[in-house]
Amino acid sequence: MLKTDEFTPKVTAKKQQLNWDDLRCLSALSEAGSVHAASPRLRLDATTLLRRIRRLSAALGVDLIERRDSRYQLSETGAKVSEYGASIDGTIHDLVRHLGRDDLTLRGSVRVTALSSVMSRVIAPALPAFHAAYPDITLELLGEARNLSLARDEADIAIRFALPSGPELVGRKLNDVAFFPCSRRMEHAPDAETAPWLTYVEPMAHLPEAQWTSREIDPRRIIMRANGIETLAAMVRNGVGVALLPGYKLRADIRLSAIGPSPLSSELWMAVHADRRNVPRIRAVMEWLVDALSTGGSSGRPNHTG
Repeated sequence: MLKTDEFTPKVTAKKQQLNWDDLRCLSALSEAGSVHAASPRLRLDATTLLRRIRRLSAALGVDLIERRDSRYQLSETGAKVSEYGASIDGTIHDLVRHLGRDDLTLRGSVRVTALSSVMSRVIAPALPAFHAAYPDITLELLGEARNLSLARDEADIAIRFALPSGPELVGRKLNDVAFFPCSRRMEHAPDAETAPWLTYVEPMAHLPEAQWTSREIDPRRIIMRANGIETLAAMVRNGVGVALLPGYKLRADIRLSAIGPSPLSSELWMAVHADRRNVPRIRAVMEWLVDALSTGGSSGRPNHTG
């Protein structure tokens, strides 16, 4: 008599299960365009991100990435899979946001993203008053130029010089911020029409002051670039050249001087996801930001104009 297991095929390897976090890694790579740009979005290092995407490839049995010109990029199949990942990720975040409506207390964390200069020069001075009023709300301040996604819950509230786009985002204009050509404070200020200019590197070219400089200043007069306002302002303070800086930056640093009238005014906006705006702790932070930024981001001319 034959034993039944002689006719039963043996499984030599376990079937790998799909991990939704691995799918998020693939979607992040699709959106960011490179492994090094995608990994910080998920708070991972580049090696871990690649390992998770390869694990997803093994689970699906397809090649999701390929190496081109020394860079990892999505394969044609990977690009299609990433679209499903983005859709699933959005559905999960919708569920979390709807569940969040049950949180009726002024307690917990609220993540606010803004440019580092807005954080340090406008928001930070108002923080003691906020903590005194809302001791049980923990603010997480994310100062960076990159537009974090409210739809993916990378932040709860965004402060930007343009209203972040999205079908489910709601925004409120906070103020008009004036920008001034400025130099190191000195007895004889340079002429903005002939002085060398400074501006931002290409990844920050979307900023209004970078766009104005690119449009109005002869490229031959742009001698250096920086990847942040603090570095740009330090270059100006040390007499390297002239740059367009926001009025709130000049008012906070007596070593800088406006050398001409403001050629540019930009709207400062606050945005939040529609499903989150009525969560009490987020609503409280929004109302506080309206008070802080409607005055701190004032468009008035700096007092110490040269």
